[in-house]
Amino acid sequence: MLKTIKNTFRKQIKLHDSQITKRLFNLRSTTHHGFISNPTVVAIDSVQSIFAIGTKSGSIKIFGKPNVEYILSSVFSEKPIKLLQFHLNQGVLISISDFKEENSQKIRSMIILWSLETRSFSNSINSEDQITSLCCTFNSPFFHLGTNEGNILVMNMETLRFSNFSIEYDYVLSKINPKIKNMINSQNKKAVVGIQISPVDEKIILIGYSNNLAIIFNLEKNIVIKEFILEEEKNQNSQLSLNCLFFRWDAKYFVSGYNNGSVAIWDISKPKPIFIFSESDQKTSIQNLFWTQSKKKSGYGEIFIHKTALKKEHKHKHKHKHKHKHKHKDKENQNQNQNQNLNQNLNQKSKSKSKSKNQNQKDNEKKK
Repeated sequence: MLKTIKNTFRKQIKLHDSQITKRLFNLRSTTHHGFISNPTVVAIDSVQSIFAIGTKSGSIKIFGKPNVEYILSSVFSEKPIKLLQFHLNQGVLISISDFKEENSQKIRSMIILWSLETRSFSNSINSEDQITSLCCTFNSPFFHLGTNEGNILVMNMETLRFSNFSIEYDYVLSKINPKIKNMINSQNKKAVVGIQISPVDEKIILIGYSNNLAIIFNLEKNIVIKEFILEEEKNQNSQLSLNCLFFRWDAKYFVSGYNNGSVAIWDISKPKPIFIFSESDQKTSIQNLFWTQSKKKSGYGEIFIHKTALKKEHKHKHKHKHKHKHKHKDKENQNQNQNQNLNQNLNQKSKSKSKSKNQNQKDNEKKK
């Protein structure tokens, strides 16, 4: 009986072994749960309700509907993700990473297209310039790219070719108000840090530069409509720099974020911000902003802020340590002085008490 069981078991094993093929070992990731480490940038597709996080390793974590999480990664994308944006409702995600050429200090950027349908790398191209901002159009294959030199280029998403249209920084500078021009800090870089297409008119775009200048530009007429700039405080330790901006859904307001952690809200009909939120310690830098639409018609919506902690300088640390040491010494000296004064007062009081006692004793003796 035992022999028959062994023989049947061996036959089953042999039959099972014959069915094993390489196809069964073609393992791949089907889902991923949890938060990914070292995030660098975030993106939101408000139409499809998709949230993406770019990382230092070059991979991208996608959060979709409940229980839908996966990672996009490729051998072509191993540099930190600097910029990330969805082509709304099109199933396309664009990421941008910087790299240096061999034997050269010039920084260039790699533009990568990802397919959300196949959950994989789609296409890529290397730009000649360093890309510092990105903005997709709503209903066309074109998207805008801002450069480190302050220029804006337009690329076709399907062909990955640049169009002839561009917005040069020098041209913008020649068209703005002279008073605003004089307020621009020439020491700051002129990189384009934000591009936003008006939600109500695709011919109107909002452009932000790292030297704190923000403008509203008419693409059809090729003119600057309005300009905005946040004045630097006199007692500020470091140079103020604009990092990002975002239109409200009605294009009547926009919000801007800065390298010192400040957030400003602007009414496009007014030259100065209507509200400024700033942190007293200035230990954070605003990296991304999103202004989502409110469900109520009268509501202002919600502003999502992505900020990072500023790097600490070791020199300042040592200085602070010395300061703390001096403070501790001063406190110790103060405590010692206070103790000495207390001791002196106590001694004086005890002496006076002893004197009064002695005097009383003498008086009593005299009476006797």
